Amino acid sequence: MEDTIIQCDHLNRFYENRYARVTAVYDVTFRVEMGEFVAVVGRSGSGKSTLLNLIGGLDSPSSGSIRVLGKELGKMKSPELARHRRHAVGMIFQSFNLIPSRTALENVELALLFGGTPRGERRKQAVSALETMGLKDRMLHRPGELSGGEQQRVAIARALVNRPAILLADEPTGNLDSVTAEAILDLLAGLNRRGLTVLMVTHDADSVERVSGRTLRLLDGRLVEDARRRSA
Repeated sequence: MEDTIIQCDHLNRFYENRYARVTAVYDVTFRVEMGEFVAVVGRSGSGKSTLLNLIGGLDSPSSGSIRVLGKELGKMKSPELARHRRHAVGMIFQSFNLIPSRTALENVELALLFGGTPRGERRKQAVSALETMGLKDRMLHRPGELSGGEQQRVAIARALVNRPAILLADEPTGNLDSVTAEAILDLLAGLNRRGLTVLMVTHDADSVERVSGRTLRLLDGRLVEDARRRSA
């Protein structure tokens, strides 16, 4: 389909140790269309984060295939995967993953540096991204001087500054209080309404109901439910 932006077919990810083979993702097949907001849910150890890492190019499948924007990730060499991570997808995490010694502005500028943006453009684009996140007065602060919600907004600005087609969010509200978490979810929902495709791993059932139009439920690495909300 022309609007298919992510396509996983019989995807498997196994990890070997000296005693056994651990199954993280088993025979998972699904499609995501451009502009969807998909929640990936399941108990701890169900394979949610592994699936997100596979789509993000941080991990490689043991077998099966993943196509993102029409390109097969399993056939990519390291430089191609690096370009995939910089431009096709943006990723945010529960722990924010900001560099503590850098200001918010510098954290976002680094993403542009690695993305190949010319030096003269980086500052302007980073400022614009942070202003869009409501951080005009906080961009010269380091992560330790920001609240959890502000740190996550910096992380979102960094993830989106290279204009990816897909945002992958791994428990983005897991370290936030309920009020701040709701604000971050509203922000993600707003980005989705403007056309950004979002895949969000979450334990929070309320989050799923509030913002996503579709739920993928994993159990022991298997996709056991693919449900769309009627009101989506």
